[in-house]
Amino acid sequence: MDLTHPYAAPTVRYLKESQLVIDFIGYLLATAGIRPEETNAPVPGLEKYLPLICEMTFQRNVDNFLTSISDILTIVFTVRPEMLTSEEKLTYKEVLEYETKQELIAALAERKVMDLSFKGLKELAEYLSAKHGFVLFEQAADLERAAILVEKRNLLAHNRGYVNKRYLTRVKGAKEKLGERLNIDARHVFDEQLFLARSNGEMQKGALQRFLLPVTPVA
Repeated sequence: MDLTHPYAAPTVRYLKESQLVIDFIGYLLATAGIRPEETNAPVPGLEKYLPLICEMTFQRNVDNFLTSISDILTIVFTVRPEMLTSEEKLTYKEVLEYETKQELIAALAERKVMDLSFKGLKELAEYLSAKHGFVLFEQAADLERAAILVEKRNLLAHNRGYVNKRYLTRVKGAKEKLGERLNIDARHVFDEQLFLARSNGEMQKGALQRFLLPVTPVA
């Protein structure tokens, strides 16, 4: 992908943040003199904190991925305002708050992305595919994998990483049991980050090819 393209900004921001997070955990592991596949071994001074570090890194990686999707959709809706059509109505007061048409479109795009952000990843993927023909994940297995990562992120953010009934309902065939704590080790963090990075690149490429390349960037 050409990262100098005007519409590559979401991927550039995603890659920059991802590299920062991965460099951080890599630095910690290197300082302790261990490799990711050896993180279950006792490490003086680090064994107490390594699980927390891995959880924080994992959560940050997933958050970065979700934010990147929002960034991509914001550009798509801004450049293709016809995709914003809906039953929602605007008052004259709301319209007159913006000096130019482009400012209004940008505001509507932001509102649309905010609305979509409340959908689960699977629901969002289904909506974009059915409504706009935009396929977030080329393989169904990749969508399933990413959705599980989001559910794990939600457990860490909202339930201290302990498996609850909602997680078991949304993750079919989960290996974890009710009340267990998620096991997020460094190997898992690195493996899933590679997957998320690949998925992000495919999304950006799909958006460019379907919606953005034929048009002139909005000034």
